[in-house]
Amino acid sequence: MIISGDKPKGSGDIEDIVRLSKNRYPGNLEMQAKYIQVAIDLIKRDGGDEVKSGQISWKSFNVDLTMFASGGMVYTFWKLVKYGDTYAAGLEKMNPNTDVVTMLFYSNPEYSEPMLHLWMR
Repeated sequence: MIISGDKPKGSGDIEDIVRLSKNRYPGNLEMQAKYIQVAIDLIKRDGGDEVKSGQISWKSFNVDLTMFASGGMVYTFWKLVKYGDTYAAGLEKMNPNTDVVTMLFYSNPEYSEPMLHLWMR
């Protein structure tokens, strides 16, 4: 998994994983989220200091955040956790040159819009 810089030809990135999860488990958002979570866990394991993780509180949720750079973009994977259960998960991509945020994946349609901007205020 490439964390920063350009990715070598033929290598996968997190966006490839999202597409693969959607193809492998069409319509099953829970399984897609689990598939993506495995990729995020590997990025956290192999990414070293380039991967930042943390928690914040938002509304009635604990929010687990994982942020990393890849291919010139900044990715944020988040999970909304309440009473130990994951209520929703999402993956967002931000272009650091324009601050434009794009939602790549969400497991709960109630949280289908980018969330990062809500927590950065």
